[in-house]
Amino acid sequence: MRSALALAAIVVVVASCSPTDAAPRSREEVVGALESAGLRVCTTDDAPSGIDGVVDARELAVAVGSCDSGATGRVVVATLQDEDDRDRIIAALLAVHRPRFADGVWTMGTTTVAISGVPDDEVVERVGRAMDALGANG
Repeated sequence: MRSALALAAIVVVVASCSPTDAAPRSREEVVGALESAGLRVCTTDDAPSGIDGVVDARELAVAVGSCDSGATGRVVVATLQDEDDRDRIIAALLAVHRPRFADGVWTMGTTTVAISGVPDDEVVERVGRAMDALGANG
């Protein structure tokens, strides 16, 4: 359920992106940027599947320092098929969900990154730095 809400938040913000979005990024590039910003990826889980237009979506549990004792948070990385599918998904989800962390969503073309759940402030700051380094819109 938590992943579904995060995926909903992703697509809500994508609707406001212009055609001049940053270039799409791979999940590996996103993970590399998170690690460069001082976050450790502790686990990777599949986000909900079966949503037309979503090519890939993963939820990452991240931490500052140690996965056992550091500041923690969850980040969803999703790749959408194209802008038409993105817009269609957004319209459907907007009718059902409201994003909790609308300022915690970044886009890079059809790649979208969103903070999920209730993260530690330090995690939010580091995710923001990572997305800035990738040239993400957010």
